[in-house]
Amino acid sequence: IHDPELLILDEPMSGLDPIGRADIIALIHELRSQDKSILFCSHLLDDVERITDHVAILHQGSVLYDGHINALCQQWQRWNVALKNGTSTRVNTPTELTSLLQQQAAEIQSVTPEQESLQDAFVRIITQEPSL
Repeated sequence: IHDPELLILDEPMSGLDPIGRADIIALIHELRSQDKSILFCSHLLDDVERITDHVAILHQGSVLYDGHINALCQQWQRWNVALKNGTSTRVNTPTELTSLLQQQAAEIQSVTPEQESLQDAFVRIITQEPSL
């Protein structure tokens, strides 16, 4: 295929065994290191998250998100708050976290951020989109 600057791959790992999948992943990483642009389409979001750093989410002909995967997944960041009595709770907003810290500061053992996976963020975006 000569030496194209842009490759368009539609479900390149569909139906492959683990060795074939590893070969395709290695090839994509090699092409990226050569500054090739790769449009990678897949419904296997674990693969997308593993291979890419930029994602566009399309739904019913509309672009619902276009940007870095980390920024998307951090939009719905949660925190797991472990208390000294061995229990833990999850908070979903900075406001909830601030309130919990103010109310139970002496009882808190640790606060751990949790980032959603690309699949969780995708489902959340699609299910929040009103039907067209």
